[in-house]
Amino acid sequence: MKKFFILTLVIVSSFLLFSCVPNEETIIEETIIEEQTLVVASIMMDGNFMDGFATKTYSYYKADQFDQWARQLIFGYETYSIDKYGKIILNETVVKDLATEINQVTGDKTYTFELNQDLYWSDGEKITAKDYVFSLLMQASIDWKNSGASLTIGDKLTGYTEYRSGSSSENVRFEGVKLIDEYIFSLTLDSEFTPFFYETQHLVLKPLPFHRLVPNEKSIYSDSQGAWIESGGFELLDQASSISGYRYVPDVTSGPYKLVSYINQEAVLKINPLFKGNFEGKIPTIENIIIKNVSEFSNVDMVIDGQIDLVTDIMDSYTIRELDESITVSTNSHSRNGYGFLAMAAHFGPTDDYRVRQAIAHVIRKQFFYDYYLDGLINMTYSEYGRGQWMTIESEQWIKDNINVYQPDPRIANDILDTTEWIYEADGVTPFDELKANDYSEYFRHNALGETLEINHLVMYSCSVQTDVFNYLNNAFQSKYNLRLDHQSYVLF
Repeated sequence: MKKFFILTLVIVSSFLLFSCVPNEETIIEETIIEEQTLVVASIMMDGNFMDGFATKTYSYYKADQFDQWARQLIFGYETYSIDKYGKIILNETVVKDLATEINQVTGDKTYTFELNQDLYWSDGEKITAKDYVFSLLMQASIDWKNSGASLTIGDKLTGYTEYRSGSSSENVRFEGVKLIDEYIFSLTLDSEFTPFFYETQHLVLKPLPFHRLVPNEKSIYSDSQGAWIESGGFELLDQASSISGYRYVPDVTSGPYKLVSYINQEAVLKINPLFKGNFEGKIPTIENIIIKNVSEFSNVDMVIDGQIDLVTDIMDSYTIRELDESITVSTNSHSRNGYGFLAMAAHFGPTDDYRVRQAIAHVIRKQFFYDYYLDGLINMTYSEYGRGQWMTIESEQWIKDNINVYQPDPRIANDILDTTEWIYEADGVTPFDELKANDYSEYFRHNALGETLEINHLVMYSCSVQTDVFNYLNNAFQSKYNLRLDHQSYVLF
């Protein structure tokens, strides 16, 4: 039995960016080749295997995050996929041909998808264009909303508002959706939402089994004014969303795995032999996956003891260091698609002046903060993107050649502030003398009106290092850097 750990240790930050907590994602994995079963630890599960039913409460939101793991494994064949770097990519495993056309009068943009004809549901039925059109008609319908779902799928397509406007979407045409042929359908983006760099994210669509969720005698129709399902076509939706329905027992699916059972917050999945592959053509190799509820206080020990195989979200540096030093495991890291940051408003207050922002940039000791509070588990990024995102990866050389990284230097900060309106003592007349400032004095810069150069800082959320963060920033901004930080203010700078 070979054990190994995959640890995501990378936190990212921009030139004035820091995070209140270590924003790393950590995966711990043990692979048991002999059994071909992977046991994955989750904190909690709700057993909801259809999108759109997460509640607003924190606990159910967290449970839905882990339910999503199972959903991603049992449902597949999306029109567009997102790769590990965040790029939206046409799924050519699914789509044989794609054509686009812009209406020269309205500006609406139509995407016409032709499907490959070798896609199958887990029960052996062929997947056709009707399954994709039905998926959209169902999830965008007022009927599905009335069954408890809260999806906004299709809301950027033409005719969405009209489709959902009545008491039922049955027999109502959805203008932006058309069923053209057995393996061809189209989706039309409203001109309000195109052109847009990420417009294809509004066209990400997975099929749902028409033959499983619609009464046998009912059909979908389509003409030049859109597609619709006939009266009675959605009559199974209430049952599907019930505790014993398809929402909790999806027995016909399209992904790399099939749901075998879900009992006591433990989902058992088995490989789907009919799955053709993901957008990269890859198929699963592990026969069984078990996702089970495990205490976050014991999950690491359970991996080390061999009771479970994979754990995510190990965030504290002590545990990560301990695992790095363990002789029984090995580690591997990858970047995350996110970052923490310190933002500044550029449209009001002192930071309305770009020179004040530059001065602040020159007094933030980024590396000290990262090393002291985040234990060195950090990589910086000088952009509004994480180190794991394609935008940063493809721009690394450009960033090196063009971005000012603003090294900490209070002398430069003072020189910059000397070019602003903040050049006086409190009387608004006497020139500011930086030699009078010391680390904890009440000697600050003012403008001609006697207003103090004061930066109002808002900590956006509570965390264990919040007080330390404030204390560090307060010391960084105070006196010799000639800025005052007001912790009581709730104005975001």
